[in-house]
Amino acid sequence: MPTPSSTPAAKGVPVIIRDENRAFSRKRDVQVVLPDPSMSPASLIALRLRLQFAELTKAEGSATPGADPAPLHSRIERAWRAFENRSLIILIDDRQIDKLDAPVFFRAGTVITFLHMAS
Repeated sequence: MPTPSSTPAAKGVPVIIRDENRAFSRKRDVQVVLPDPSMSPASLIALRLRLQFAELTKAEGSATPGADPAPLHSRIERAWRAFENRSLIILIDDRQIDKLDAPVFFRAGTVITFLHMAS
């Protein structure tokens, strides 16, 4: 299983990350700049969860440098398993991605959809 990587710097390819549930109702879109024009789905999952973690800790006012990342790493590993079990599906411009470690290529404006099949 891959190792979670760090959040990319703000340069590179601008994409849209979209979260949806199994009823295909959109939760929200977030514009993100990926550092490279390719990235593995495992890295995308880690990036998405890091962004959510950063938003949550900022909203709660608990963004502490050096905070224990163990809960985040645990969530990333659970999300990787969900992808492998098909309860998390990733679509790149409406094309389903099947392999966790295969590189996926992006262009400006690519829509990356995280479709959560579990309720």
